[in-house]
Amino acid sequence: MKIDTNLNELLSAVNVPADWVGMREVYEANTPRMIRDGVPVSNGHYSTHGIMIEVLVNGQFGYYGTPDITKKGVEAAAENAFKQA
Repeated sequence: MKIDTNLNELLSAVNVPADWVGMREVYEANTPRMIRDGVPVSNGHYSTHGIMIEVLVNGQFGYYGTPDITKKGVEAAAENAFKQA
């Protein structure tokens, strides 16, 4: 199930001196099924949900993704992306 996320609110948590900041919400779901000799062997459902932050600092991009979709998680991801750049 997809959770509604207020990206504008989370963007306010980004407090790094970058020239540009981008943020993407990523939600991915998959359902693998295995059938052997016409008989179902396994059936599953998996999902991931997170935020990716990209920053531009002095012409260098830095990227960092996190599954922690809180202001604190986004702030930490922005700091890590800034360090990478």
